Amino acid sequence: MKASSPAHSPNDALPVDELASSILTAAAQRKFREAVAYLAEAGPEDFRDRYPDLDDSFSDDGPREIDILIGVGSHPLRATVGWCDWSGEDEPGQIRDQVDRACGRLDLTRRHWDEERLQTALESVQQRGDAPPALLAEVDRQLQEVGLRLLVIDLDSDMYHFAPVSKSEFWKLDGRSGDGFRLGAVDGR
Repeated sequence: MKASSPAHSPNDALPVDELASSILTAAAQRKFREAVAYLAEAGPEDFRDRYPDLDDSFSDDGPREIDILIGVGSHPLRATVGWCDWSGEDEPGQIRDQVDRACGRLDLTRRHWDEERLQTALESVQQRGDAPPALLAEVDRQLQEVGLRLLVIDLDSDMYHFAPVSKSEFWKLDGRSGDGFRLGAVDGR
């Protein structure tokens, strides 16, 4: 999934813990730092035993920091990071529900969604896989009306990961990248 064009220098690498401070609750930030430290201290095998829900089974070295952040941030008990498969929502309203929960947990203004505009965005979809970008872009437009933006965390995978942030925080993060991720608006919109 593509994030917007860089507003920062390509060499301006963003540490994952800086991103964590923007999109995770204080408790989730502690969990993230604890997991990262444990991976560095104990190694991937012990990490897998202690944090099976955060493990990347495809890597012998254990998960990357960004994968740990996504795992911590999307955990149902502390979710501030939403996700959607490339092909669409698992259930209607999945994206909006995740954004609403994240806004509540991050003390951000909650949005009363204009369902007609969301439906119009979905009706413009021509083929499978077009629904998530159209819906995410409309959610972002509606969030902008209350001073927020939808930050897309592009892991170059078949999933969309996103988090609501203030407009000022969005502009600090837009176009930034780090080890295995890029940040911005959905498909550069």
